[in-house]
Amino acid sequence: RNHIDIIFTGEESGYLEPCGCAEGQMGGMKRRYEFLKTIDNDKHLILPVSLGDIPGMANRQNEIKAEIMFRAMDRMNYVVHNLGEKDIVLGGEILHYLSLISDTAFISTNVKFTGDLDIKIDQYFIKEVETKEFQIKIGFLGVLSPDLVENNLYGEIEIVDPIEALMPLVKRLKKETDLLILLSHTPEDEALEIAEKFSEIDLVIAGHGIDTPDDSVKMVNDTVIASAGIYGKHLGMVRYLYAKKKLQILTDNHIHHIKIVSLGKEFDKPSEMDELLEEYKFIIRDENLLGQHQKIKLNQGGKYTGNQVCGTCHLNIFSHWKGTKHYAAYETLKEKKSQFDPECVKCHTTGFDYYSGFESIEKTPGLNGVGCESCHGFGSLHVVDTEAPYGKVSERNCINCHDPENSPQFEYTAYWEKIRHY
Repeated sequence: RNHIDIIFTGEESGYLEPCGCAEGQMGGMKRRYEFLKTIDNDKHLILPVSLGDIPGMANRQNEIKAEIMFRAMDRMNYVVHNLGEKDIVLGGEILHYLSLISDTAFISTNVKFTGDLDIKIDQYFIKEVETKEFQIKIGFLGVLSPDLVENNLYGEIEIVDPIEALMPLVKRLKKETDLLILLSHTPEDEALEIAEKFSEIDLVIAGHGIDTPDDSVKMVNDTVIASAGIYGKHLGMVRYLYAKKKLQILTDNHIHHIKIVSLGKEFDKPSEMDELLEEYKFIIRDENLLGQHQKIKLNQGGKYTGNQVCGTCHLNIFSHWKGTKHYAAYETLKEKKSQFDPECVKCHTTGFDYYSGFESIEKTPGLNGVGCESCHGFGSLHVVDTEAPYGKVSERNCINCHDPENSPQFEYTAYWEKIRHY
């Protein structure tokens, strides 16, 4: 093997897989796994790395997601994971646990935990690679922008300025390694500043919140800067060739072999990732995350009444609704075994976030599916006074669920025609 592929991902923010509610969704650990299989051969050595932000927020569901993702990354032979601000929000105990169960090295050059836990996180990591053709060392550094961390996590961590933290390490590691890579969990302008400051760094994997990473590839002198984007919809790949006793970016007619790969449905194939996703669904059901979901009180003492109550007076509209996909929304979750997933149930039932709204199919059978009150609001006050203003709907109501990730093809006028009922 004389080619080395540095594969980079990051900022999944809790997206283990596309929800499947619409065509055109991208990403997911299954598709990533399948893509890596397509390039895993005798010619190429693959080294996947993670920029950071595996979970989406700090709650039990995202703790479970993080464990599942790190187990998936182990099966994909990830080398290092750099800490992002969403990883840190999980807290020291969870990070400590994840670092112990994972074969992937946790790094952060500028984040230090100040608590009592001896968290297994290194300032840098050197990967020694040996093949029949060569023996080399690849160094990895990782930084997090202080501007991305809120409230400094109540004193649990200390964040040093990235340039200050890198200063004593870069020159030394450059001498000790054949390739030096920085995982820069920062906005693009900060990554560019770091690349300008440290010409010794060969590759900067960077960017924060970049939705379309294809345009993010840049060069600062001889340093490559690239991003894999958000939500795991893409991955990046930089291919190096070992020739004349050194590593260099492989070129073809002076075009660098730097690729951003979109993970579409062509990579949907059965694999061992299916087992992990099934285990994830089992855990959230077993722990009854639906029952633990935090509810919000409705104003004016309101309550959800259920679709049948609406149908008493609005029979024609009720009959029309039963022929729409909104009516069958809960059934689609059952088909995917996602009916116990709070993140999915929220948009496939009525009033899940509120008291008197959907709890379970057993307790609140009249609120399954996307019903009248999903769009028009709770109906108890309207039942009492049918003359009072009630339930005017606009595009703003729709995009609560038809967001760019779960409904990438959404267009209000066209979608409204599918459910028009007056």
